[in-house]
Order: sequence, then structure tokens, then C-alpha cells
Amino acid sequence: LYKRCKEGGESDRVKVSEVRDIFHSFDDSLSMQECGYIIRQAFPGLQRRRIHSVWYYYGLSFRDSNASRHIMNNSSKTKESLDKVESRRLALQGEKRKIIAPNTQVQDRERPEVDEKNKLKNGLAYKIPSFNIDMRALSPLHECTLIGEGTFGKCLSGKYQNLPVAVKVFKGNQSVKSIHHEASILLQVPGHPNIAMLLGVQTVQYPFLLLSRLCLSDGIPITYSKYLHHLERTAAHLKICLHLMYEIAEGLNHIHCHSILHNDLKGNNIVVEGSKEVQHAILIDFGKAGMLQIKGVRGILF
Repeated sequence: LYKRCKEGGESDRVKVSEVRDIFHSFDDSLSMQECGYIIRQAFPGLQRRRIHSVWYYYGLSFRDSNASRHIMNNSSKTKESLDKVESRRLALQGEKRKIIAPNTQVQDRERPEVDEKNKLKNGLAYKIPSFNIDMRALSPLHECTLIGEGTFGKCLSGKYQNLPVAVKVFKGNQSVKSIHHEASILLQVPGHPNIAMLLGVQTVQYPFLLLSRLCLSDGIPITYSKYLHHLERTAAHLKICLHLMYEIAEGLNHIHCHSILHNDLKGNNIVVEGSKEVQHAILIDFGKAGMLQIKGVRGILF
């Protein structure tokens, strides 16, 4: 890979399909996810973006200007070899089904649930790499300000590409799967003013990070619990509290409409944003959230 590719500038780009063709020229059994993992390990600073339905790796370029043309000429050969591997796999799978024919009824009952899980996993896997952040654009963690701490680790306020961000720093015992799970849940939620906005993740080295938009109330990050604690019990403040509760319900309704359960809703997982005149409630921390999948149920489940 290093012989054919090199780290390029911000405007340099290489098609994702061309990079996969390089991998398949050495090992045509590599999956899309495995190819993505290898390229991220080799070039941690690259970004994956889509332009007109075509995915590119930005920050990557070919060492040889004719490499792209060479790959295109060999793509048909690579496709033929992949077709042969797939045909062999299907043949072996058919033989396996013949051997275990007596147990087909049990397998048929179990297979739909497994297929749904694999479909969800494979459908989300390709979305995560494009959200890998460039650590060079993030302010050093020791210069960030501590916002709060929890069982997952701690939350800091810093800057990413000169923009204020909330940096969720995970403890060492957290797995890559758990961080990608939280990020993938947020990716399933269309933009909403009462839901935290995901900016990116970092799972190449410890500590693992998750970046989201920083929410400030009068220039200070504050949770819903602390905000209520500092409010005086007046009629004006009661209206503010009712307004925030309404916005919390709006955020919950939005994720429920997309079959997502938060599973950890509390005052410390809600932040307040705005000024004294107008305040907004933002739902954060989707680490325990999950996708609701119930077959045969139509409509919205509350």
C-alpha cells in the first residue's frame, strides 16, 4: 500500500473503490470493512467523503500518476477473481445446507433475527470511517477545560478546526465497538435542534474520543440538573422549566419516530443552551441507546 499510495494534501483524493482494488490485488477475500480498517491504520489523517454518489479518501494520493489508470485496467480481472471466490463460497454454503438439512426448521426460526443484526451492523459500518477526526486539528487534551465526569470517562470543552466542541474522553476499558455503537446511533437520527450533533470519533489510539457540538448557556456549559438547581422558584422561571420539558419531549419524540430508545434519560444527560431570554434543551450521551426492532408492529411506539 505504501508503495502505491502516499499522504497528500487536503485537496488530494483517491476513490475508495480504487484503494479496495489495490487490496484485492493482494488478497481478494478482504471485506469492505477490513479494507477500511487497514487504510485508516496506514493513514490516520485521511477523511472519507462522498461526492455525487462516489466515495473518496481525502488526504491521500498515488505515488505514480498512472496508478489510477493501471487499476482501472485491472479492475475487470479483480472482479472476475472476486466472482470466482463468491461462487466457491456459495457452493460450499450449499453443501453445508445439505449436510444440516434435518435442522433446517430450527435454523429458519433463528435466521431472521441474526440477519437483521448483520444487516444493521453492515449498514452502519461504512458510515463510521468518514467521521474519523484529524487529531492534528484538535486542541491538546491537557489544554481543554473539564466539563464533567461519569462512568464512561470525562467530558472536556476544546476546539476542533477552531470550532468549540465537546470532547468525550473514554476510559481505557471502553471498546471500539461501544464508541462506534454510540456514534452509529447518532448517525441514524436526522438533524434535530434538541439532539446532540455528532462531529466525529477517534478510535485509532488511546484514549478514544467522541466529538459533538458544544452547547453553552450564557457562555457556560451546564446540565439540566444544575440549571434547575440554580433557578429561583418564580412564575417566570416556571415557564422556562415547562418550555425545557416540552423541548425534552420533542427530542424524545424525534428519536422514537426513528425507532431509537435513549435508555439513560436523566438530568445530567441533558444540557441547556441559549441565553437568559431563550433556553433550549439538548439530549446527549447515547452510549446506552438502542435500535427498537419489533416485527409486525406499525406506527410509533411510545
